[in-house]
Amino acid sequence: MWDSNPKNLSGDDLPDYVPRPEAEATRIYGLMSAIGGSGVSTIAIQMAHSLARRHSSSKTALLSLDFENNSFAHQLHLKPRIPVEYFMQAPSQLDAESCQAWMCDTPYGFDVLALPTSVDGNQRVNPDMVVKFMDLVSRQYQTLVLDIPRIWTPWTHASLGAADKVALVSELTIPSLHLTREKCTSVLKSVEFQDGLEIILNKYEKKAFRNAINLTDAQNLFLNTPIRTITHQVNLVRDALNRGEPMGHTYANSKVAKDIDLILSDWVQMTPSEVKAA
Repeated sequence: MWDSNPKNLSGDDLPDYVPRPEAEATRIYGLMSAIGGSGVSTIAIQMAHSLARRHSSSKTALLSLDFENNSFAHQLHLKPRIPVEYFMQAPSQLDAESCQAWMCDTPYGFDVLALPTSVDGNQRVNPDMVVKFMDLVSRQYQTLVLDIPRIWTPWTHASLGAADKVALVSELTIPSLHLTREKCTSVLKSVEFQDGLEIILNKYEKKAFRNAINLTDAQNLFLNTPIRTITHQVNLVRDALNRGEPMGHTYANSKVAKDIDLILSDWVQMTPSEVKAA
């Protein structure tokens, strides 16, 4: 899965993605914010919930790989099982049993890596340990949803390269679109994706005003990159957050939950391993 023993984690020598054998059926979906406050964590939680319902006979895990802004514990009302300091150890101290013990189960059918936040967590953790943890988790679960840090880390390259589908999450505003295009260009130069890169415009509203930016404008900006949208329903999202539940559990028929289900329906069908198997 991931190269669990990278020799150098600085500069251009980032952890390499090692293609998994055909026999392994792990599906990995990665989300990366292109701008601050795009709602990646909320989307990732709902994706894990939706995938757990689709594949009830298999195991689904939700991982935040940002050790400075991991909000899953708060959003799902979970008590972290370990401190961030566990990821500062040498990777030789981690085995599959310990890795599983670090995960928190939820009543929604998926497990979560819930960690307390740390101001300088991404600088303090051992990158070798992070990569080995991802490698072990990928061997224990059939489906993974990754919340990848917006700021590049030594394990970002490995995370993006390992995913079957990756999306940059943004919003439909001119500043956000410009930042997203810059991020998209940089990421595509750094990583060779299995099945391309997509854009998700969260908090999307159809505007009837003449001077408002619309979806066509965004599509013209990203001619070769698929764009998907998630409807803006701020009150429902806020209520689900306050309840500590995925959107699809609280509001199964909401447009937000249905939009995310639609994205996943396409992603599951487009997963390279499944296409080859068919």
